[in-house]
Amino acid sequence: MSRLRALAATLAAALLTGLVAAAPATAATPPVLKSISVDRQTLRAAELIKTSYAVEDDAAGLESVAISYSRTDNSWGPDLGASTLPLAGSFSARLSDGGWPGQLTAEKVSVMDGQGVEAQYWRDGTIRIYGTQVSGRHTLDLAALDLTVTPNAPTVVARSRPQSAVVSWSVGTNEAPGITGYKVTVNPGGRVIDIPGIGSADRSVVVTGLKNATPYTFTVVAQSRVGPGPGRSASATPLISGNVFAAGDVNGDRKMDLFAQLPNREERLYRGKGAMTFAPYTRVSEYGAGYRVYPGYKYFGKTSFLAQRSWDNGLEGVVVERTGRSTFGVGVRPQGAWPTRFIDGSADFTGDGRADVVAVTSTGSLYLYRSTSTEASYSKGVFVGRGWQTMQSVFASGDVTGDRRSDLFAVDAAGVLWIYPGTGKGTFSTRRKVSAGWGGLGGLFYARDLSGDGRGDLGAITMDGKLRIYKGRGNGTFAPAVTVSSGWAPYL
Repeated sequence: MSRLRALAATLAAALLTGLVAAAPATAATPPVLKSISVDRQTLRAAELIKTSYAVEDDAAGLESVAISYSRTDNSWGPDLGASTLPLAGSFSARLSDGGWPGQLTAEKVSVMDGQGVEAQYWRDGTIRIYGTQVSGRHTLDLAALDLTVTPNAPTVVARSRPQSAVVSWSVGTNEAPGITGYKVTVNPGGRVIDIPGIGSADRSVVVTGLKNATPYTFTVVAQSRVGPGPGRSASATPLISGNVFAAGDVNGDRKMDLFAQLPNREERLYRGKGAMTFAPYTRVSEYGAGYRVYPGYKYFGKTSFLAQRSWDNGLEGVVVERTGRSTFGVGVRPQGAWPTRFIDGSADFTGDGRADVVAVTSTGSLYLYRSTSTEASYSKGVFVGRGWQTMQSVFASGDVTGDRRSDLFAVDAAGVLWIYPGTGKGTFSTRRKVSAGWGGLGGLFYARDLSGDGRGDLGAITMDGKLRIYKGRGNGTFAPAVTVSSGWAPYL
């Protein structure tokens, strides 16, 4: 009997223990939000906001604090919050959608403690547990958490074109829905261009009516329903385009070819067929975005052109096979930044049988870089002269005067074409006027002997995209233009 009594007592104790363990715990107390504030109510999109708060709770810390916003169309907007926080303090955070421009109304503040109990403090003064159960009222002023988000300054890029410039800009994709348009201000002159653009992140405009060889600044300001953002500027100097230039005889068929670059896209080859006609283009390479190409001559015995990197202004030599495709590039020495106004590496100005490079800086200084015996390597630039910043176009040529020396051409601000006869010693003799009226062209280049008569010619692209050839007479003068084809406007 004693054993049975002992067993019964053990079973009773175990049952009692189980019942106690299964009994429900006392309901946890929801966190009490005592105060909350933001450091400012007007901000730029994607800016950090500092939020200060104080909470009373049984738990040692908080799982999260979050302010939920609505937009003016009554749709739910972004949240502003942080996780793993002490009971009192502050945090810095961005709006959850990046904060596109507009007015944001604070609808509720959600506080969750370390035990997973959440209390929501609504704008109408109610307190809800888990979002549904109304448990009381509060006196917090959620209107003090309302935000006005204005646009950021866009990223702006300006590209030179003949008598114009392409101005492109972008804002963050999260910011775009709040943008209502843009204002582009052109200086000098103060012209303002209004660009509509609701919800547009990337836009561009061609600003026409500009004067070649004149520096312009373009300032873009994003607009929104709550006001404009700060402006950001980019500069460009309209110039006669050099995106089309002579390629020489790429495939060895004794006919002159042309290179043409689609700005920021790719390089193309137009193979000459004789009689100043060309086959349809083929793609050479994709030295596009971030590169600007210039005339070159030969590297490693193969046709080449120069490509300048926009991020450091360094030069690369792009080698083109007889097939018309580029298979590799080579770094051009000296390394480092090269002048950015004009570059031409297609002519020998020193009489050693190797093509040199002439270049004009943004401030108008002309330098000559003598070719060395090493491929794609040149000596340090030698100063030739200043005052070239007023020129609309500068390019090298072979002999067009009949003295068997390479020459240099330039179009001044008035549209007059000048020839600077080379001496064969890296210098130039007194310039000679060719004629006036060249400033209205879209593109101008030395075409080598495109007509096949043994004399150097000039090529030009009109603003409406016609290709013209000016046959050289061998004495520094040229015959009237002959229009040979159309459709070249994309290269301006």
